[in-house]
Amino acid sequence: KANGIMGIRPPGRGARTILDDLFEDKEHIDSKVFSLCLAEWGGRMVVGGYNASYHRGALQYVPLLSGGYYHVPLTSMVLNGK
Repeated sequence: KANGIMGIRPPGRGARTILDDLFEDKEHIDSKVFSLCLAEWGGRMVVGGYNASYHRGALQYVPLLSGGYYHVPLTSMVLNGK
């Protein structure tokens, strides 16, 4: 059963996610931070921080909403060049 597009959500909101499991890997992950790089060529997800080589501009931090969910406002969309 999926609990989101990528199966990520804030902790304590239902069934465990892949992020919950990854954050427990203290040998490889030392921070409960993840980053998403969304690009025309696809994208990357980094757990435990971010990889500066995936970004050309400044990082944008997205806070949790008061309800405890991640939200990235959509400002525009292009589909098939339109």
